[in-house]
Amino acid sequence: LCRPGGPSVAAAVARLTGKAMGGAEPVIAFRRCVKDEGKVVRRMDYSGVPTCLAANQVLGGPEACRFACLGFGDCVASCPFGAMRLEGGLVRIDAEKCTGCGNCVRVCPKSILEFVPRNARVMVSCSSKDKGPEVKAVCEAGCISCGLCVKKCPAQAVRLENGRIMVDHKACVAFGPSCGLACAGFCPRAIMRPVGGEIPTALPPVREQSAPAERSE
Repeated sequence: LCRPGGPSVAAAVARLTGKAMGGAEPVIAFRRCVKDEGKVVRRMDYSGVPTCLAANQVLGGPEACRFACLGFGDCVASCPFGAMRLEGGLVRIDAEKCTGCGNCVRVCPKSILEFVPRNARVMVSCSSKDKGPEVKAVCEAGCISCGLCVKKCPAQAVRLENGRIMVDHKACVAFGPSCGLACAGFCPRAIMRPVGGEIPTALPPVREQSAPAERSE
């Protein structure tokens, strides 16, 4: 009933409205782009309205990678909790302040911001839908869709969907640490990353389960 307010606010809203309180798991926003590490360059100068929405209307924006963060901060402006900032042309997310309200996810014209559970074990740090040669031509760190993460995941929690690598976090967490995070270990571009970077540092400990989850169709 109120994701940003947390369980206590959701319970209060449920009492006031007479509605049942859902059991939605806590989530935070995550940025699927590492254009700084990939040394993505600008293919043109842009001097128009300084917003991501406007820049995206001009041939998809100035970045050589058409899936890269545009870096004008529409998401930062939309965040009512001060959980986002621009640094080096990339948005940075403060996991301690992020409430999972979803404003940033909705305004990003590149769809590189997505919800991930707070107990996620691995993140996908690229949103490109291009094939290997196209990615390598513009980014030294982008996902090349080799499929090794999909093949090596014993929980069958990783899949290629509409050109992007996606993780079934529920299945991943349920399977537990016995997989050794094979998806991250075999990724030749280090795009599959164990939780532990800037965003995940504030996440609570993962409650592991012994039984592997079945793959959902």
